Amino acid sequence: MQKGQLRQRFLEFLNRSDCTTAQADEFINDAIRRIQRELRLPSMERIADMTVGSAFQYFPLPEDVIEIIGFSGDGLPLNRVPLRVYQTMKANKLPQAEAWCRNGPVIFVAGQPKPGSTLTLHYYGEFMEMVADADENELARTAPDVIIYGALSEAAHFFSHEMGPVWEQRYQAIAGTLINQAIMDEFSGGPLAMEMPAGAIY
Repeated sequence: MQKGQLRQRFLEFLNRSDCTTAQADEFINDAIRRIQRELRLPSMERIADMTVGSAFQYFPLPEDVIEIIGFSGDGLPLNRVPLRVYQTMKANKLPQAEAWCRNGPVIFVAGQPKPGSTLTLHYYGEFMEMVADADENELARTAPDVIIYGALSEAAHFFSHEMGPVWEQRYQAIAGTLINQAIMDEFSGGPLAMEMPAGAIY
């Protein structure tokens, strides 16, 4: 659903003549920011790659990072360690990348990644910003109702609307469904699937 359509649906439900277009857009943006804080959905997953050069120092974090999922070198996962552990590992001058830690806007790698190798960051990122009325981000395309009811809940606080509790309850129900879907997607074919040991009789 495009931004203009989201706003129209929101205003229809809110049913107030004193809510401006600018206010409606801000309620929608507030809802998206809240969703980004509270939910971790497959549509929020991002990947950033970097080819290691001869003068490698660190991996800069993308500006839209919300939460890091994992970090790997040439497809092999590296362990995350606290900064003090990283500093100890760095002092040992490891011959290859073995671990990583986040320090502010960058990732430090314990061990020396080989020039030409690839470092990959898997993370949850912010949804694409919707500016024009024809814009549509990942969330608006897959779950516009959670944005609409989130925006209605935000507006209810501002206008002291009597429907506030109902809209918030609806937001929570939709958000809960999205969380359950994400969990089912994560475990589909995974830990719930049992692998028989070699030689077993069945």
